[in-house]
Amino acid sequence: MAVPSEAFDLPTSGKVMLHTSLGDVCIELWAKECPVTCRNFLQHCVNQYFDGSPFHRVVKGFCVQTGDPTGTGTGTGGASTHHLGKAFKTETHARLRFKDRAMVAMAGEVGDSRWQFFCISTCYVGNT
Repeated sequence: MAVPSEAFDLPTSGKVMLHTSLGDVCIELWAKECPVTCRNFLQHCVNQYFDGSPFHRVVKGFCVQTGDPTGTGTGTGGASTHHLGKAFKTETHARLRFKDRAMVAMAGEVGDSRWQFFCISTCYVGNT
């Protein structure tokens, strides 16, 4: 996947409006805490990568997952926009915990790698 040079010149703060068949979701970006993750997510949005992507995974009482335009959840052909398409490490911050309803996080594989999938929590999940 070729990454345009302007990919890393995008502002990474602010909000993104995600339009779904079930309504709009406003996603706040925490660029100070997770700059690479926000930049990757925003670049995919600008490139319209997520357009038409279904929620391919629904975990009742926990989250919904999307970000795979194939709709299979396999990520075939997917890539990050960081480091020329290579996965990037999980960014964490003490202020950000995936514990409340409507939290958004990049999903990844075992081994601390992030690509293009993201999930949205659907309920309060406690201190995780």
